[in-house]
Amino acid sequence: MEDSIVEAREEFMVSPTGKNPTLKTAHFLKPTVTSIKDPSFNLPQATLRPSSTTVAKPGSLPFDVAFNGWLFPQENWKTWVERLSSKHQLTWKKAGIFDAIMGSTYKINKYPDVVLELGKKWCPETNTFVFRWAEATLTLEDMMRCGGYSVLGCRVFGPPETFLGLLEASKVKAIEEKLNKARLDFVRSKARKACQHAWMKHFMEQESDLEHEAFLSIWLSRFVFPGLSRTTVLKQLFPLAIRLARGTRVALAPAVLATIYRDLTLLKGKMVALSESEREVTLWAPFQLVLVWAWERFLNLRPERNLVQVGEPRLAQWHKVKKPEYGNLQSALDSSGEYFSWRPYATEMDNNCVQSKFYREKSEWICVTPDFDEELESFARCLRPSELMGIEFGDSGHCIEQYLPHRVARQFGLDQDLPGNVVRSNTIAWRNYNKPISLGELYIPSRFSSPEVTLRYFNWWNGTILGGKDQVESVGRQNNLREDREATSCPPGFSPKCDDVKGLESDREDKLTIKEMFNSLEIDENANGEILRDGNPLLGIANEEMEHLNEPVEEVVQNAVGTGVETTTEDKKESEEEEKVNENGGESKLRSAYDLDAVKALEARVGKLENLIAEIRAARGNGLIAANKWKKLKNMTNSR
Repeated sequence: MEDSIVEAREEFMVSPTGKNPTLKTAHFLKPTVTSIKDPSFNLPQATLRPSSTTVAKPGSLPFDVAFNGWLFPQENWKTWVERLSSKHQLTWKKAGIFDAIMGSTYKINKYPDVVLELGKKWCPETNTFVFRWAEATLTLEDMMRCGGYSVLGCRVFGPPETFLGLLEASKVKAIEEKLNKARLDFVRSKARKACQHAWMKHFMEQESDLEHEAFLSIWLSRFVFPGLSRTTVLKQLFPLAIRLARGTRVALAPAVLATIYRDLTLLKGKMVALSESEREVTLWAPFQLVLVWAWERFLNLRPERNLVQVGEPRLAQWHKVKKPEYGNLQSALDSSGEYFSWRPYATEMDNNCVQSKFYREKSEWICVTPDFDEELESFARCLRPSELMGIEFGDSGHCIEQYLPHRVARQFGLDQDLPGNVVRSNTIAWRNYNKPISLGELYIPSRFSSPEVTLRYFNWWNGTILGGKDQVESVGRQNNLREDREATSCPPGFSPKCDDVKGLESDREDKLTIKEMFNSLEIDENANGEILRDGNPLLGIANEEMEHLNEPVEEVVQNAVGTGVETTTEDKKESEEEEKVNENGGESKLRSAYDLDAVKALEARVGKLENLIAEIRAARGNGLIAANKWKKLKNMTNSR
């Protein structure tokens, strides 16, 4: 269906290392394109040059970075949380903030070096980290699982009338006025500000009908949307605190993720500029979630975790955890492809994940109905490209960041194809984010699924991302195998510019299969613009082209003789009729499988094949084989 989120289609798929190309039905997040020549395929410059993301050695930045949004729980904060939890737990669960509030009682130690090294990999055009081995990013799923925030609900800001009736809105206004009055009392004190510590002490010790709203105000100001000041209670968050206290579900996940994207882009911009005019960069987003994201996914960076008790949020496993010694972080990230966990919440499930409908034993399509399950709707929201609206304490009052999950489909257990371009829609950002999931079917992958990439994506990534912009055209010629395979001008998996190929001396070459003969070759890096074979003979070749290359060379010739002219449907029908005549005692009118012309043509073809193989074997002794001979051999074996 046109508006569906997941698309199923048959494609040549390979593992991330390029092994085992197989034609099969795969599942992709939309939008995708089938060619890098497609006008909608926007190739960001930062993505083309991942090496440019390494702008400085660790610790050598000419400015300080202040992580003002990375705050620890205050003394007695856990006591206040536990006391109010006994009263308001059901309300918090209804509002979708229970896990987030409980998570605020844990301390995530600051390790800026990990976050800064990740910041160097950030691509502002796509809001993804561009590593040498793949794209990855923080998603709405991470905000749900690690942050405990809801992806569903109303937006974080706006007048009460937008969300409530007139009567309810007037009550909210009255509570907001009381909170502002209490805040002014602190401003008029010796402290001259509504200090968070004093605010907490006052409302913990004094009985007040505003305690719940006051508690949520400090929680929002310190742990969710810190800004302007790290130590004060922000009056701009009073309306939001009041709505949450009444059990109104608010979509905090997209708002928090938007601030993280915003500050990663700010950090990357400063790194690229390397400006010495500003001695400090201040980041207000909760960057502890970036560190937790890294620890959840990079197995080679992960410290020893705490055991999580039943009922505790997932964040508890990282409480006061100390990082191991990493050595060279840049090198560790660049070589982390095989250590990256694409689906940590599916493979290492906590109590919440076990109960989740996201992570199923078997893949299945689920019917999307008007009364669609909220949990599954949350999963669908994680899969859909959108604009994320976050809070910003400036003139605009909000920030808008693009969310592109189709670029990191493997993080959701889905296969990866070339990601299509998504047009920005800032003016209707919330409307697009909050629109209902289209009726139809939603694909939920198994938690045991092993996502793969299309052959064209593999070629694009290895040619464009790793090889540089100058290889886009050569990779583009291989991106659609079904259309281009007959037009390939050189052996599969090699650059179209290759002229000569080195051969390996071997006494066993008579027993080599054609596939093994291909695989035993290396391309001379120093000869006429050729490139070294990377040890992966499958780059640019499909499974169906390899099926007949497993046979020994002599068997190919023998099979060609035995096969002869291809049998048509009419020939089969005629043969069946002749067999019936024989069975009935009638006169047989069997025809030869070959007529004279066909036999002559076949003999000529076999002779050419034998001569070509002899030439190649002779040339192997000299160390070089002309690429056009391989083309001829490939064409001849394909045509049999």
